[in-house]
Amino acid sequence: EAEESLKHAKDETAAEFYRGVIILLDALQAFNDKHIEVYEALGNHELAQRMRRVPRYPAESFEDAVQSFFMQHIVVMRENPYGGDSPGRLDYYLWPSLARDINKGIYTLEQAKELNDELFLRIDERLHCMDSWGETLSLGGTHKSGASAVNPLTYIMVESMIDLDITHPLTYVRVPKDPPRELLKLCARYVVKGNNRAQILNDESIINAQME
Repeated sequence: EAEESLKHAKDETAAEFYRGVIILLDALQAFNDKHIEVYEALGNHELAQRMRRVPRYPAESFEDAVQSFFMQHIVVMRENPYGGDSPGRLDYYLWPSLARDINKGIYTLEQAKELNDELFLRIDERLHCMDSWGETLSLGGTHKSGASAVNPLTYIMVESMIDLDITHPLTYVRVPKDPPRELLKLCARYVVKGNNRAQILNDESIINAQME
């Protein structure tokens, strides 16, 4: 897409931007490929094979999607390690891959929870020694249509924060209009068990305030 946009750039400023995007994507892949060599040397051929697929090609599974996210996230945070480049709506981005795996019968929510635990531990390891910085997840919330964007991965990610007793990523729950009762119960448990890290946001109130 960047190469195609470069061909039709409206001016030199736009062309410079697209050239920069291409350079960064090439650098991301080169960084990824260095890790493939290391994992092959360590005998972790399964992970090395996965990293040959992603992020170079679209994820074929939930595990692919998590790996693809984490590699680009590491690169972003290396460039600016002091906050401000948070993962954002991670449940929204990753859920389609998990939903496909569940529908095919090749993955379960329990397995997804285990993988998500590992992902959150990797994020926390990088940040726990510099706790003044944070990487924020914004979970749940609302679709553009106004419908709830809460999905099973929303619940899994909050459960991970409760179970692991870690400080990062900072996990904020966006409560949609007319939220499911189970979500409210989970939010209440998160406030109690979240060690002062839990933040619960109300989409309807915040959006109205921003509009005003």
